[in-house]
Amino acid sequence: PGSLDAAIKTIGAATQLQDLAIPSSWAKASHLANIAHAVRVARGGAAVPLLRRLMVKERAGRESSGIWQYKELASLGELFPELESICIQEGYCFGTKIEPFYPMARLKHLDLGFVSGGFRKPPSTDVLTALLCSVLPACPALEGLSLDGRHYMCPKDTELAQLSDATPLPQSLKLLELSNTS
Repeated sequence: PGSLDAAIKTIGAATQLQDLAIPSSWAKASHLANIAHAVRVARGGAAVPLLRRLMVKERAGRESSGIWQYKELASLGELFPELESICIQEGYCFGTKIEPFYPMARLKHLDLGFVSGGFRKPPSTDVLTALLCSVLPACPALEGLSLDGRHYMCPKDTELAQLSDATPLPQSLKLLELSNTS
């Protein structure tokens, strides 16, 4: 409750904070940068102890708004390189352009829930494949990747996108869950 600025000050003052859950309305690039800055300043420029887990979720009883865009997810490694787990329970919207995922050497778990390709549309399989080709090489310690399509995804006859041999699954991967995909 209260203003975002007050909440960011509180987060920054919690110098032992390791797990952070934020509402989806705060998951904008500028807000995330302000949170990361507050954590660094309060800890003398470094994230010690490490901020291990970031969760983005909507309040109970509210409909998912799908505000997450790929560029915000891809930049989390630059803002929070120490993260070991990212869980986005809020709707996540792919859009059409997949940019390189910022390397995250410590990331072990990535959970993207209720993924959509836009308003009430599933992401196409070529976009899903591009996402995997972007994330997997940038996260060598990844142990678990879960992706839940908000709407059932099925490839079109013309879509033949595939993971290439140049993008192998990380040897550390123990769980790969692709729900509502084909």
